[in-house]
Amino acid sequence: MLFDLVAFSAPVSDMPFQELAMTAWCPSTLLIGKDPFVKEIAEAATAKLETTNFRLCGFGSKEACPAEMVTALAGALQSLGADTSQYLTAAASSLARVAEPLDAAARTTSYDSVADLTDEVPTVLATHPGIAFIFKPKGWSVNVNRDTAAGLGDDDAAEDSQESQAAPKLTAWLQAELAPRFPICGDHTVQHGVVHRLDLDTSGPMLCATSYQGYLIALLLFASRKVTKEYVCLCKGWLSNKVRFFEAPLLYGEYQTLSSQGRHTLRPELEGEGAHGLRQAKTEVLTVGHFTDPAGAPVSLVEVRLHTGRRHQIRAHLRYEGHPLIGDGIYGNGAEPWCDSLFLHSYHLGLTTGFPPLSPCHVFVPLPANLRMVLSCLKAMNAASHEMQKDWQWRQKGFHSLSWVALVVAFSLYF
Repeated sequence: MLFDLVAFSAPVSDMPFQELAMTAWCPSTLLIGKDPFVKEIAEAATAKLETTNFRLCGFGSKEACPAEMVTALAGALQSLGADTSQYLTAAASSLARVAEPLDAAARTTSYDSVADLTDEVPTVLATHPGIAFIFKPKGWSVNVNRDTAAGLGDDDAAEDSQESQAAPKLTAWLQAELAPRFPICGDHTVQHGVVHRLDLDTSGPMLCATSYQGYLIALLLFASRKVTKEYVCLCKGWLSNKVRFFEAPLLYGEYQTLSSQGRHTLRPELEGEGAHGLRQAKTEVLTVGHFTDPAGAPVSLVEVRLHTGRRHQIRAHLRYEGHPLIGDGIYGNGAEPWCDSLFLHSYHLGLTTGFPPLSPCHVFVPLPANLRMVLSCLKAMNAASHEMQKDWQWRQKGFHSLSWVALVVAFSLYF
């Protein structure tokens, strides 16, 4: 039993909510689940949500439990395989109560205009009650601070490289562009409304909260993995069409490291921690196309869906399989003469469920111009790959034929 080595001075039902959350978080980092004690924690925490005092952004007493612990516990329970349905419903209700006075004090205004998509600066793709979908171009840093973002899902933390520190910041753009309309976007204590991140050189849609309730509910959905995140990437070699999942565990919040054989290894300072430094990671392969690059070398266009969100998950998983991404300077050989940047793009982001004020919704974003040029210079090896290549070209043309609002609504209704 997982907890045979731990002596508790009181029954689980008598433990404060914050202690329950921290207790659940510990085994989730050890990749151990299916213990009856986990069910007890979930039931006890659900019962205590109604009576626990929570605080957010300094609103509430210092003795109150941070509201982010509610979302952190949701993530821990999800990782442990617990039934979270009752907990999530109760958690959404409690988080709404926490956010209510903050939203009442904030004066928000509508954001009706949706700008044309560009590859150079962030763009508001669409707004829904409580959230906005933002396009993040490559080269923009999402500098989320882990120390003040306890509720962020999985490894959604700050980029800390010198390159990212010098890059334009998405939070600065939110402060300038959206804070006058949505005060939370100017509040650094809640990450300017940011609830997840994309790597510096990855482009695609991001979800940003426009209200405090939207922020907390979005954190809850991301932590409990009620989100769809799909990417397209180009990697070296011909990845097998039979591969469906990559499930190698990855380091929590760290750059992944490789042995001389290209397999995962712990950094020296983590050698004594064993499984403590590793987390579950799952990447689903949706579609694979085989091509040759301008030099005649084999490459694969791959569409994937993330079931977890570890740092550099796609890049590390494909590298461990011997197929590093084209343009990857960390896990591969860096830029190619025909591709000067990382070929990794998030094309689909969606909420699969919702609690007020959020509802299920999806956005799809076409390839940026530089990646479309790379795609156009590849030679398909078979009919299926040629159709995949044409499909991405059609998506680009189809996206331009619709306004962003119509596109988002159309796909929301479809899904």
